[in-house]
Amino acid sequence: MQFQPVDLSELFGITLAMLTVLIPVAGWTLRFALKPVVEAMMLARGRGASRDEIAVLEKRIALLERELELRRLPAAVASPDVVEAPAGGQVASLRSLDRA
Repeated sequence: MQFQPVDLSELFGITLAMLTVLIPVAGWTLRFALKPVVEAMMLARGRGASRDEIAVLEKRIALLERELELRRLPAAVASPDVVEAPAGGQVASLRSLDRA
């Protein structure tokens, strides 16, 4: 059986070129494939937030919601200074905003 001569430097160069593409692709694939498994293992070991941390976060959120309720703008009230839009669809200027 006859074999063709092989240039080892050419074979080595082609192999390195293929590996420079395949290794990062394999790494990204493994990262995305193993990420849910690693997160599940961390949650199983109790690496999540403790009950105290959750209670503090709930309190902070409640305080932020309360602050938003206090800062909420009052409901718009129709005043005699407000001119209604005519039936033609054009919007008239609001004289009440000129005082502000």
